[in-house]
Amino acid sequence: MGSCHTVVVGFDASPESAPALRFATEEAQLRHARLLVVTAYDRPIDPDLDDFDIPDSNLKEAARARAEKALHLTLGRPTVRGLLHGSAVPITIVPSVLH
Repeated sequence: MGSCHTVVVGFDASPESAPALRFATEEAQLRHARLLVVTAYDRPIDPDLDDFDIPDSNLKEAARARAEKALHLTLGRPTVRGLLHGSAVPITIVPSVLH
């Protein structure tokens, strides 16, 4: 069997990231590749900010939910399914830091 290819796209919920997600989805379908969505969440470092005390798990879940919603809108179906072997589309979430 041939090697498995992956199309990687960053998603930050900005207006520009929706077309990037759509393009990456189409490319993954054309290439019979997996789609990997990478997104981030903001972790405030200033203890005086309102969001400082929100647990990382809540921030990660909110980032995942935004990416899954965008995938749902892009793929046009209610469940997020992968583009190869019917597996779920992986979403990688990384923290970013607000100054």
